[in-house]
Amino acid sequence: MNHNNNNNKYEIIDSHASPYPSNKNSNHSRYPYTNNTNYKDWLNICQQNQQYDEGFETFESADTIAAVSAGIIVAGTMLSAFTSPLGPALIISFGTLLPIFWKPGEDPKTVWKAFVKIGYRPFGLPVDEAIVNLLYNKVDALKTQFEDYQRYFDIWKANPTSQNADAVKNKFLTLDTLVIGTLQELKKDYAIILLPGYTQIANWHLNLLRQAADNYDKWAPSSNLSIQSIYPQDYISDLNTCLTNCSTESNNKVSSKYYKCILKCRIAEYINHCSEKYQDGLNQLKNSSNINWDIYNAYRREMTFTVLDHIAIFPNYDPEKYPTGTHSELTREIYTDAVMRRYETGSPIPIAQREQELTRSPHLFSRLNKFTLFTAKNILPGLHAVQNHFSYTNDSTVRLSPIYKPENLSEPNTDNPPPFDISNTAVRSIAVKRRYEYYHITAIDFDTIDGNPRRYNSGYTPENLGIDYFIFTEFPAGKIPPYGLGTKYTHILSYIKISPRGNLSLPAERELSFAWTHTSVNFNNTISNTITTQIPAVKAKSLDPSSSVISGPGHTGGDLVSLRSSMQIMCYVPTAARYQIRMRCVAYSPNRSINLTLNIAGVTNYSLRALGIGSIKNIINPKYDDFQYIYFQTEDPQQVATVNLSSNFTMFLNSNDFADNTILIDKFEFIPITNTLEENLETQKLEKIQQTVNTLFTN
Repeated sequence: MNHNNNNNKYEIIDSHASPYPSNKNSNHSRYPYTNNTNYKDWLNICQQNQQYDEGFETFESADTIAAVSAGIIVAGTMLSAFTSPLGPALIISFGTLLPIFWKPGEDPKTVWKAFVKIGYRPFGLPVDEAIVNLLYNKVDALKTQFEDYQRYFDIWKANPTSQNADAVKNKFLTLDTLVIGTLQELKKDYAIILLPGYTQIANWHLNLLRQAADNYDKWAPSSNLSIQSIYPQDYISDLNTCLTNCSTESNNKVSSKYYKCILKCRIAEYINHCSEKYQDGLNQLKNSSNINWDIYNAYRREMTFTVLDHIAIFPNYDPEKYPTGTHSELTREIYTDAVMRRYETGSPIPIAQREQELTRSPHLFSRLNKFTLFTAKNILPGLHAVQNHFSYTNDSTVRLSPIYKPENLSEPNTDNPPPFDISNTAVRSIAVKRRYEYYHITAIDFDTIDGNPRRYNSGYTPENLGIDYFIFTEFPAGKIPPYGLGTKYTHILSYIKISPRGNLSLPAERELSFAWTHTSVNFNNTISNTITTQIPAVKAKSLDPSSSVISGPGHTGGDLVSLRSSMQIMCYVPTAARYQIRMRCVAYSPNRSINLTLNIAGVTNYSLRALGIGSIKNIINPKYDDFQYIYFQTEDPQQVATVNLSSNFTMFLNSNDFADNTILIDKFEFIPITNTLEENLETQKLEKIQQTVNTLFTN
């Protein structure tokens, strides 16, 4: 640990130093890019040598700060841009996205090297500069091309002549082909290592395709070009069935319709690839010997910031599902490094046990209202135990967690303090003060959004003080998600735990963990009357005892509700409007007979219905493609319901036949009936009719 003045302060995420011990090992057999070692052989070397002991080089949190900061800001930029009623095409400018990764006055490789550093964590090896250069050379070439495209696009928007339209169209076609080739190369070898960088390029590509989906027909209104005349065969066969369907839908012509279809294909491709490779990296860590929880958690946390948060927002690029603005929320909970020793005597405690000791099991989204910190008095005074006071979304009941404390120590005398009340604010950063080189916690400063810090003090000040800081990066001005807490701070404290383990180096030592949630979450389930509002299912007020919350697959931005019988959700509509309601879910039913009813108290005198929900064969770790959007219908099963909503209302979702059936719910979506939506619905109806006619004539 870096002990400059005994303060371990980092700017972005947390203060803890490397969980790896220092080493200057220069065994170049570990660098497959420099000596052409076969990739599979290299993975075997990693698995054989990955001990995370004194023989491996360390990493420092400071080495990944640039990547973590960029990841958080990109997610905030996307969340903010998608809330525009105009949709993302004219909002997420590459002039806004690209500077996040290339900051003036910094080494241009800084962020990209940090991305590679994160990708290397499952292997416990030093970063190979050749791989950094591989990634950087690719993105640097793309940067120039994207900047050129943005310039041509801006010229065309300001003066939409046929000449300017032709110029931006040609630039798009060149750039599209270049990006596809780059992503295909990054998917081959070192896919886990390059995953954070791959995710950023994938996001750029989806943004580019969304612009083509919205504008290609304006760029080439009388184009009759065939797909084969634009793209090479290896591109056309890349996604097989999906791209074949796109050719059919667009009558084999390059058009906005074609790029809408291609965009949907690429969304699925990129989400599935990122989810799979993230899980591969996590499994690599789980199967490593002598792995400790902080290494595992650091990889999970940093991949959340640089990969998972982004792919959770990727579906918003779909112009058919989200033709106008969308409010999305990230309900996942992340953990900063635990305040505890990096190394343990004997074998490391298993990851599963540490997860139980230091994290929460899947749960409904909760808000931390108060917390009580207990001080031990008959030993050296210090933090002994903690209890959380929390509530679920729109639930007035304040629930108490267990009192978390060591279980195998004789009970010390403790005080009975009042809880720290943060009901009207939230904790944005923390400073833990402890005895230097020991985890005897004597004081904690909790900085809050309202500027009135809460301070815990045990009454004992050690002569040699160490401080651990937990500070997150902030949203830039103008990039704050407007429908969440509306603050520049990106994360707030959601839970505190103390491990039950005692018999540490000192009787007064404790193992402490902090959980945090994203500030894009709206605590009131507020629904907009101008854009689509997504309400994650975990923001329910309550579930029946047979239903539960389960871990999400990584690409949903949070956990899922496994509905067996019923759930209750409370929402708030500030301005009355008409809405369609749909649900994003994945279902398994041996009899394909899942039927749901939705009752909205005081709004409808009949039950909205979702009948005959389609079933898949396996709901373990569902892929993006496995999820379906189910519209709630009126008593007429052919008619999507529209309901008038205003003020506060409560929804009750019930499963009528849950025996042997499983339905996992990601989110509910409230779609205001605006003129734009009605126009889009009418266009989609006409397109389906035309497609049916074309099929009849073809057959």
